[in-house]
Amino acid sequence: YHQTFTEKTIEEKSKDVAATAYLAAGCETALAIAYGSCQWDNNPNQRKYLYADRDRDQVRGKLGYTPPGLSRLTLQVDLGLNKDDYANSIYGLQDSKGWNSTLDATYAFSSDFVFNAFFSHENIKSSQLSRTSSTQYYFDVRTDTNGQQDWGYDMNDTTNTLGIGLKHKGLLDGKLELGGNATVVMANTAYATHWSGITTVVPGCGTPASATTGANGTACTTTTVPASGAVTAATSLPLPFPDITNRAYTLGLNGRYELDKNSAIRASYTWQKMKSEDWAYDNVGPSTISAVVGDMERPPNYTAQFFGLSYQHTFW
Repeated sequence: YHQTFTEKTIEEKSKDVAATAYLAAGCETALAIAYGSCQWDNNPNQRKYLYADRDRDQVRGKLGYTPPGLSRLTLQVDLGLNKDDYANSIYGLQDSKGWNSTLDATYAFSSDFVFNAFFSHENIKSSQLSRTSSTQYYFDVRTDTNGQQDWGYDMNDTTNTLGIGLKHKGLLDGKLELGGNATVVMANTAYATHWSGITTVVPGCGTPASATTGANGTACTTTTVPASGAVTAATSLPLPFPDITNRAYTLGLNGRYELDKNSAIRASYTWQKMKSEDWAYDNVGPSTISAVVGDMERPPNYTAQFFGLSYQHTFW
């Protein structure tokens, strides 16, 4: 199906009014009236993706199959395709496309004893665009107009999930029901960072623009100077960030014992281990980033356990 979504908060709408007025009449008049300043905490054309206009195309399909002679076995395949376009967002999330598929198998040893297993794969590729400011404290719409200051991310998210489960009813003369499940989730996010204006890296080139040759006499490309000024391997082609990885392992056990036709006791136990590696949190202290006070937060790495016990009573 095709879906068009348009939703903005008052904040987003005010940005539209102010930014449009600036483009039409100039910051000194329209923006001064609207905000009293031309300096913004963030680029006024930046859009929060959850409020931005979005066109979505989505396809879903499902297929079930029971092999001949194996009536106890049921197979099911789910497939989904998504494509999101944020055509009205000058900056922020630009587009996203992805697909996901799940294979599910269920085998009934009997009407009371069932085993199931599944595997799912999801991949989402997205890109976002932004513009760096000429200062580290604010974005000035009067001066931060150089397209060479544009930069972006291309992200590739991949998630694989494997799970199994068992359920056995009718134990102890039909009074006891037992179940268990285990899942493994492996997720990975890869980043590719780029300057919009960068086309060539020539070591030794930089400002002023009169520089015509770099290392080993290689000709400089005058149109590839990034916002930081000098064209070097460090500033022109940013090194890719390390991949963000998440691993989650979950084990669950549950049981239900029927005391009589109106009441029962339920018990459950869940164990989970989570391990993450995220460059945005790793080794970030209070003064690691200029003009930003780090909170020394760390990516989640933990082991948790949960015990549950409940009593169920039916009055009719």
